[in-house]
Amino acid sequence: GEDGKLPLSVRLAYCFPTVATLPVTALIAVFVLSFYSRRGADLPSMALAVAVARSIDVISDPVMSHLTDSCRSIVGRRKPFILVGAPLYGLFLVALLSPPFLRDVPLAIWFAIMYIGFFITNTITNIPYDAWGPELTEDSQERSKLFFMSGLFDGFGTLLAFCLPFAGFKVAKSFGFTEDICAESADVKLRCANGLTCVLYNENGPGYEWALNTTFRHFYTGMDQEIMKFHCETDSAKEFAKSSSDISAYVSYCDCLNLCTQACAGANRSWGFVITGMIFAVWYVMTAYLCCWFVKERPAPLDRKSPPLVPSMLNTLNNPAFRALLPAWACDAVSAAVFLALCPYFVMYVIAPEYQTKSDSNFSLDCKEGLLASSSSSHYDRRCNTMVVLGACVISALAAAVLATPFWLWLVRRKGKISAWLLWSLSMAVTNFLFCVLCKSWIIAAVVACALNGIPLAAKFLADSVLADIIDYDEFLTGDRNEAMYTMFKSFLPKVMAIPAAAIPLAVMNMMGHVPAVNGKIMYQPDAVRWSIRIMASVISGSASLAAWGLKRRYPLNTDEIVQQVTDGIRAHREGTAGKDPLSGLEYALTRFTQEENEAGVWDLAHFRGVEVIEGIEEDPETALKKLKNKTATHLFFAFMLAAGFFTGLCCTFTLLSNRSLSIIPTIMAVCMGGSKVTLIFCFCRHRAASALAKSPPTPEIVKKVLMHRRSLKLLEDARAEYEAPPGEEEGGGPSTPSAPPPAHKPSRRGRGEAPPPPAAEEPPSRSARSRRGGGAAAAEEPPAAEEGEGSPAGRGRSRRGREPAPPPEENEEEF
Repeated sequence: GEDGKLPLSVRLAYCFPTVATLPVTALIAVFVLSFYSRRGADLPSMALAVAVARSIDVISDPVMSHLTDSCRSIVGRRKPFILVGAPLYGLFLVALLSPPFLRDVPLAIWFAIMYIGFFITNTITNIPYDAWGPELTEDSQERSKLFFMSGLFDGFGTLLAFCLPFAGFKVAKSFGFTEDICAESADVKLRCANGLTCVLYNENGPGYEWALNTTFRHFYTGMDQEIMKFHCETDSAKEFAKSSSDISAYVSYCDCLNLCTQACAGANRSWGFVITGMIFAVWYVMTAYLCCWFVKERPAPLDRKSPPLVPSMLNTLNNPAFRALLPAWACDAVSAAVFLALCPYFVMYVIAPEYQTKSDSNFSLDCKEGLLASSSSSHYDRRCNTMVVLGACVISALAAAVLATPFWLWLVRRKGKISAWLLWSLSMAVTNFLFCVLCKSWIIAAVVACALNGIPLAAKFLADSVLADIIDYDEFLTGDRNEAMYTMFKSFLPKVMAIPAAAIPLAVMNMMGHVPAVNGKIMYQPDAVRWSIRIMASVISGSASLAAWGLKRRYPLNTDEIVQQVTDGIRAHREGTAGKDPLSGLEYALTRFTQEENEAGVWDLAHFRGVEVIEGIEEDPETALKKLKNKTATHLFFAFMLAAGFFTGLCCTFTLLSNRSLSIIPTIMAVCMGGSKVTLIFCFCRHRAASALAKSPPTPEIVKKVLMHRRSLKLLEDARAEYEAPPGEEEGGGPSTPSAPPPAHKPSRRGRGEAPPPPAAEEPPSRSARSRRGGGAAAAEEPPAAEEGEGSPAGRGRSRRGREPAPPPEENEEEF
């Protein structure tokens, strides 16, 4: 509405697709990797595929965010991509969850293609979708309500994601989808006793349910009735056999029963994931289209162009609130990627339910190395089933999240959004460390640890609300809203960090001696594999979360009063007047560039941060631009050589995937190649901009205007640093001097209060002096009178107060 309030129908329509976004990603991370592993997919090849997919993500995410922010379609900036991408998203999701019956390497190749395709379509649809939310309302409370509702749908979707596969298993079994391989128990025993086996089914699928074991048929014909009396779970072959030569008959018979049981479970599991994929795909397509139909976008001027990709990304670094959280988000990404990648393997290999013995089981249970894990066994016990235990852990986490929701809402009302957000981050770290103490067969302890780990999940909506406040502050600084760029860039550095975090753990497991599944049967792992999983999933993941909590404490927009001041400043800028920067206490007016100025050099200059580069161009344009072009050419050359080197290294080491001890090398090469691609594209864009500037230098007026804009931002930065410095110290950390006395009323560290008093008068410093001081001397320099108030903190120069506000913007001019 016009008052910033969102109707319930709009909130519901926007939140519906959330059921099939992050929950599906979690489903893939927790279940699908282990599902492919149990189907026999080659683990090193899967690790390489994950690294390549994440490397592509690093490129596609910023490109997609730039495209959606730049789009000027008559239907909006976000809707065209959602309308086109939603069906593709559903198609790749179904394909990823419906792998054909293939051998290890071909199956890993199928996984790689569908995994990469899914995340590309995920980028096409969900970058615009996520950017749509913060622009629906400017009211901070309404945003919190919107993202809280989105979190509820996210939780519901996650519950579905972990329950639907189990329901799909039951559906497949009940409707007879797998009746050829899932025969009655007596029929399976008869076939195994007569020399048939299911060994070919896992690689070839329907049509290869039963194959003849010629060795068994040749040596043990006529023993079928006697063999069928043998109970593999309780009887001993040595005691039951009449002669030592008959022992192998009973062993082969039990191996056949176990193999066919695993094949039946695998077939039901496959159908369960197929059904799950179809349900989520249909839901996402329908609700995405419904969202596009009911929810209106904030209109964007059809005649205004957005800055190029690199300037858009670099401009986000002018936002101190955003800049403060980037390393924290990177640590969060490492923690989440490592934990999600290893969660199923932690249950499969560290807890190892199928290998419980009476001596270590909480229930004094002997699972007979997985024989009691099959529902077709006469002694079936669900506590021996890895999928059941993993499902119990996930459901306990989700149940704890639901029960903890009122607590987080109460905490937000009682202590504020930021305090609750920080506690959420700390609790993520503490609960991750709990997994370090879990040992084999500790099923109850694992479920409890997962429940405690699920408590912070209920507060995830706070992170989205914090990002919306950061986007508001960017609008205060620039006059534009770049939701997609911030939504993407929030995950850009984390995704760079997540490339090794998601791929390397799988490669480490293989290097430590991982034993792959045999025809769907989970194998017991060496101690080195189990300890590597325990350390990576708990110590490394928990340490990354703890580092993120420490970094988040520096976040500057930490009170509701500051957020309200940002909103007031945006309103003042829209009215054409200066607004007060809540982090420095200075009045700040926007710098406005026309479209002609942007295309005449402003956007090219925006490829290069800092004040000094613009000062050099102002003093000697020809020399400075030539040096800039040569410098960027050198950077581009080295970036190209780096990318080519890692690509060559990947090609040369690809054959090492079959070498257990060296299979991690191709994965590391893929990880490095992803980072080098980003560097190469960044250097190419900067060199192209430098070449354009050298060929057609901007006018002195444009250079001067850009320089004033940079100095105004630097002045705000210096003022924030001065306000955050301890009493009695200046920005540089030295003691205060009589020429710069401390202010009579210093604002709090959160930036509220009056502007500081003017420093003592001094001569304007030379460019060399400014350079030695980091380009921040604009605060002590009196600009020409004709430029006062335009694009700078009001009252620039020796006095930071007492100036008239900036004049209103001219018509048809664009805010930068």
